Amino acid sequence: MCTDPAVVGEHCNLEGEDEVTTDGIISIVLVVIAALTAIYLFVALLDPERF
Repeated sequence: MCTDPAVVGEHCNLEGEDEVTTDGIISIVLVVIAALTAIYLFVALLDPERF
């Protein structure tokens, strides 16, 4: 994040800004797991005999 008042409103390139972090990967994995769980529960709600 660029906090220099002289460049407010302009794009500020910082080293490492475009890198994928471990926290980002973990967040994506958790969101995918939550989405799959929600879909599974929705299908189970619609067709309980299947489960």
